[in-house]
Order: sequence, then structure tokens, then C-alpha cells
Amino acid sequence: MTFLVKNEFRGGQLVAMQPALPAFPGFAPMPQAETLTIDFRHVLRGLARRKWWIAVPFLAFSAIGLFSAMQIEPRYTAVVQVLVDPREIQVVRPDATLRSHVPEAVSSVTENAIVMLRTSSTIAKVVERERLADDVEFTGKPSTFGKPLDQSPEARRLRAIASMEKRIGARRADRSSVIEASIWTTDAAKSARIANTVAAVFLELQTGAEGDTARKASHAVTSRLDELAARVEKAERDVEDYKARNNLQTANGRLVGEQQLQELNSQLVLARARTSEARSKYEGVRKLSVQAIERGELPDTAQAGVLSQLRMKYAEALRVEADARTKLGARHPDMISLTAQVKDMRALVLDELTRISKSAQSEFERTRAAEESLSKSLDQLKLQSSDMGEASVRLRELERQADAARTIYGSFLKRARELSEQEDLSTINARIVSAATPPHYTSGVSRSLVLAGSMIAGLMIGLMLALLMEQFDSTLRDRKQFQLASGLPVLGEMPVQRRRDGGVVAHVIEAPAAPFSLGACRVADTFAAQALPDRARSVLFLTVGRTSATEVVLNVAIAAAQATWRVLMIDGNASGEGLSGQLEHRPHAGLAEVIDRSASLSSAILTDERSSLRILPIAAPHAGARRLSPQQIQATVLSPANSFELIFIDGGSLEQGNSAIAFAGAVDDIVLVAAAGHTSTRALQDAVESLRSVAGKLRGVVTA
Repeated sequence: MTFLVKNEFRGGQLVAMQPALPAFPGFAPMPQAETLTIDFRHVLRGLARRKWWIAVPFLAFSAIGLFSAMQIEPRYTAVVQVLVDPREIQVVRPDATLRSHVPEAVSSVTENAIVMLRTSSTIAKVVERERLADDVEFTGKPSTFGKPLDQSPEARRLRAIASMEKRIGARRADRSSVIEASIWTTDAAKSARIANTVAAVFLELQTGAEGDTARKASHAVTSRLDELAARVEKAERDVEDYKARNNLQTANGRLVGEQQLQELNSQLVLARARTSEARSKYEGVRKLSVQAIERGELPDTAQAGVLSQLRMKYAEALRVEADARTKLGARHPDMISLTAQVKDMRALVLDELTRISKSAQSEFERTRAAEESLSKSLDQLKLQSSDMGEASVRLRELERQADAARTIYGSFLKRARELSEQEDLSTINARIVSAATPPHYTSGVSRSLVLAGSMIAGLMIGLMLALLMEQFDSTLRDRKQFQLASGLPVLGEMPVQRRRDGGVVAHVIEAPAAPFSLGACRVADTFAAQALPDRARSVLFLTVGRTSATEVVLNVAIAAAQATWRVLMIDGNASGEGLSGQLEHRPHAGLAEVIDRSASLSSAILTDERSSLRILPIAAPHAGARRLSPQQIQATVLSPANSFELIFIDGGSLEQGNSAIAFAGAVDDIVLVAAAGHTSTRALQDAVESLRSVAGKLRGVVTA
């Protein structure tokens, strides 16, 4: 240990040593806000202080997790895969493909199947088929405590259904029409068996539902057949009755009058064509002459063949006559005979032409008469048809109604027969693609996971509680906290170790290498370096909180005295808990008597033989009750003590008496003594605030 000494020899002469440290500054301002940092050492120290806040939740949650883990039964989950293809199988319609493709119905059909698989009807059938109402795992074990379970068959069945609803799961495989149904129990084989039963029951219910739908549709259609048949019969009867009332006869589905009108119209058209043809033939024959016949113009008739033969004979006779004329002459007897033959042939041609003309005229007149007759008949029939037009319109309306009724009746009759045949045919395209097998591994939450999770949760909650308690704890524990709270430097850290008998220990003498002793020496060196050349430097130690500065002041004073400084320690603790109470004999005079001038300072000072420390006890009881002033203390105590170089004063607490304030106004320096781990931020800041009037004398804080 090293101390600052008062004098040193230079060249054989004793010279005064300059202060080793610069003069104390005035009241230091509060430090500016710093960048947010995390001091992990501070955090770890805080967690160590709050270890029980961490240990208790950790142990509690660990116990809860262990108990919960022991209560967990192993679960075995079995999965069965069912394909629900939205493409229905077409087995009735001959013109349809085997499977109808409906891509937009994939999602809705699959979702509907998932819901139906978990319905109460499906679960109830599974419970009944597997006799789960008699399984304790599904109905629950009888409770020893509380209300006993109802053991009636219906109650056990309902409990089994409720338990089954919690254990069954269903989901759609990614981008497919496959449904994966899962069941968990405490037995692997049981899980697989129940899962397969669920799939089988689901397919049976699907098929049964389809059959019921077809049966209901068939019944609904069949129930309408009698009504539709009666409607058709009534419509046909109305048609026949209307025909009878209006004398409307039909043949092959058409009115006789309409058929006659159509036939007469066709015959009239043919008659007009024949008349036109006969007129054309008659006009052509009537215009013909013998000269035209000679030129080869023949009528276009069936009798033109005879006329053609006569023309040929006539032409031959003319040729013979012409030849004979050139050979025989006009008066030759043969010539006369040939001339007579030519005339006869000409007469025959003319007669045949006349006959053909009369025949064409007769044909023309006959066809014209037939045309006129048909025209008259058609006109009469049109008059009759116009009279029956309104009746025909109503008849056609009745016939259309009858045809519509027959069409609807035929459609219903055909559909009824199709539905009756479809009742026993299944068009649902669903099947089990992968049956459930007994699982080899358990599923769900494992015991180790529950225990580990509980331990982690307890640890995290404990850490959070410890950090929250540390965050909201305003107790000051380290140098940085004291500096931030007070705005003053920490002059030394002197952890106090009090004796069991409550006495004050001179650590500097008994344990010079202890942390407390080293801290006392640093504080002593600090103020010794600032000793004044012409008078004693007075330092007031004030207690903050519930600690006591007596032991700190005593050891600082001893440390300075051991460095050959002339040191006076004054016990100004008005509470009576200062150094004066630790003396073996009560002194006859002390601080109170010196201030009252009933005793001199020299007569009241005591000397410590081990350290040569001078001590001024307080002596008189309740000395703090007397009101003092700084001027009075300066005149009666400090000025007479100028023969000393350092004066260390134990001023006690600011909350006890008024002597501390009086000493604060009279001394040169003020040091606050606060106990680390027992002093709150508010208490330290209140102490600094109460000394605002003498803030320039505040030098720092000593933690004890």
C-alpha cells in the first residue's frame, strides 16, 4: 500500500510537495444521454441476484411438466386414403362416356366428402359397428372423485361419439381428390381397424345416399305419371269432341276438307296445263294448210303419222306427174290419169288436216270444260273451308296441347323407367386406395417434449420475471449506476464487512490488503493531494440511506494518518451511532462542549495510539438537537483545528438532526457515502438535491 507523504528531502533540505492531483472541480453536471448499450456483466449479475426468481418458476414448471408428461398416454395414428373422383360413372345413358369429366367440381366434391366423413351419422355407425360404447378408452374411466359417470347405454354411446369426433381427422391431399382420414388411439391395431371401418362406412353411406336419391327421384317422377296420363287423355278427348261438334273429319292426322282442297288445287293445276297444251295444239293445227304440209310442217299430235304418210304419197304423186309431164305431154291419157291422182291425194291430205283440226278443237274444248268444272268445285270448297277456318284454328290449338301433353308424358315415363333401373346401380366413383395399417411409432406430443417445453417455459418465465424485477428495481449497485444517478464521480468502492457485535473495524490496520482498505487509501490519497498550505482541509462525509459512514470515515482518516499527515476525525453523527459510541470510556468533553465553548478543542481531542489519529468525539448526548450554524462550527471547531492538515468529519445522515447541514456549509468538501445494493436512486438524488445550496462542495460518492 502506498500513501501520499507530506514532505520529501531534496538536496538535504525539507521542501513542500506540490499537490499530486489537480484541484477538485465544481459540482459536476449530469452526464449526457449515451448510446443504448447492453452490459452483459450487469445483466448476469442481476440474474444472479434474482436467482430465486428464476429457480422457483423453473422448478414449478418442471414439476408441472413432469406430472403432465406422466399423464400422457401414447397415441398411435392410423391413416386411410379414400379416392373421391368427381367424375360420375355413366351406366344408363348409351350416348355418354363412361365417366363424365367435371374439372370445376373437384374441390367442392372433395370438401363435401371431408365434411360428410366427419358427420355424426358416419361416426355413430362406426361406434356401433366397432362397439366403441363398450370401450373404456372412448367412454371414459369411472372417476373416484366427483360426480360418477352415467353408465347407461345411451350415455356411453354419446360419450363414445364425442370422443370419436375429437380423435378423427380428415384432410385433402395436395392437388388431388384423395382424402386422408386419420384416427388415433392408444393401440396401433385398434387405430388401423377403426380407420378402415370409417372408410368402409363412408363409402356405404355414399352409395346408400345415392340410391336413396335415385329412389326419391323415381318416386317423385312415378307419382306424376298418373296425373300426366290423365292430362293426355283429357287433351285427346277435347280434340275428338271438338271435331264432332264442328263436323271436322280427319284422315291420317289431317282434315278431310284440307286434303280435298289440296287435291282439287293439284288437279286444277294439271287441268290448266292440259288446257294450255290442247289450245297450243289446236292453234298450231288450225293454222296449217296444204302448202305448209308440202313444206314439211306437221302438227305435234298423235295423229301426225297418217298425215305424214299422206304427205309422202302426195309428194310421190307430184313427182310422178312431173316426170310424166315432161315425157308424155299434157293431153296424154296417162297424164290425165296422173293429174287426177294428184288431185285425189291433195284432197286426202286436206281431209286429214281438217279431221286433225277438228280433233284438236274437240280436245281443247274438253280440257277447257274440265278446267272450268274443277275451278267451280275448288271455289265451292274454298267457300266451305273459309266457313270452317275458325274451327280449324281452335282444333290445331287443341291438337298442339295434346301433342305437348303426350311429349311430357313420354319423357316422364322414360325417365321413370331409367330411375327405377338406376336404384340398384352405383355411379359413385369412390374407393379405398390405401388401407390403414398399424403404425409403428407414436404420434402427438411426446413426454420428453412436454417436459422439455415445460422446463424451457419455466426458465423463460423466470428470466423474464428476473429481468422485469431488475428493470423496475431502482436500487444502485455498481459504479456506473451511482454516477448516472448522482452526476458525481465514484471516489472509491469500500464494501463494508461489519462485525457481529456491531463494532467499527479499522480495516486499514487489520487487513491492509483487503478491498476495503485499498478503497480507503485511494480516498485518503485523493484528499491528501488537495491539502491546503495555510489551513486544514475539511471533508464532510454524509450518509445516504440506511448505511453508516463512520467506518468509512475512520479508515480514510487512519489511512491518511499512516501517511504522516496530521489528521483530525470529528464525530458529528447526531444520531449517536457514530464512533463515540464505540469508545471504551465516555469522554468528559467533546464536540458539543467545544461548540458551547465549555471546553477547549485541545482538551476534547483523543489520540489513537496505533495510528496516531486524533479524534473529536461528540460526547454530549442528543447533541444533534442543538441548532448549529456554519459560522459557529467554523469559529469554534474548524478554525482552532488549523494546526491539522486534514479534517474528516462523520456528519451522519441528512435526515437525522440539523448538524449535517451546518457542517456542509462550513467544510471545504462533501462526500456522500451510500451502500451498494441498499441505496435507491430516489434517495441518492434527494440527497444531492438537498445539498443544492452547497453543490460546489460535492466531490463524489463512496460506495460501501
